[in-house]
Amino acid sequence: MSEIKLVKATKDNLPEVLALRIATMSQHLEEVGWSMSEEEHTKRVMKNFDCGHMIWSDDIVIGFIKYKEHLKSFDIIQFQISPEHQGKGLGKQVLNVMEAQAQNAGKGLSLKVLKANPAKRLYERFGFQIVDEDEFEYFMEKPLKT
Repeated sequence: MSEIKLVKATKDNLPEVLALRIATMSQHLEEVGWSMSEEEHTKRVMKNFDCGHMIWSDDIVIGFIKYKEHLKSFDIIQFQISPEHQGKGLGKQVLNVMEAQAQNAGKGLSLKVLKANPAKRLYERFGFQIVDEDEFEYFMEKPLKT
């Protein structure tokens, strides 16, 4: 099993993060009727970019995660694994890292997932539950283990 490392993203990572977001999100956005221009994707990437981390495995970047610590949870704002690295269990490994951080802080995890995104199945298998929804997304939480 590969070791997962989260390394704080820098402005130098912006082109890579933008390309990753477009590659992993465009299809799912279109499926729910939510098309975005490159400019809109850029705005999404830039929002809370200071909370972003490049995901490393075996000395290569495999994805990006953006999260914020709140009073009761770590909120995963953006989470993408490069298409060529999907389906290999790496997403679950990243969630394990996030859960360990949250547990150490005495908090749970929360995120939003597009209704058309197959990653929802990963989150459900990992123990996330749907707590709300809007037109496009499910709001999911995994409470603190007690």
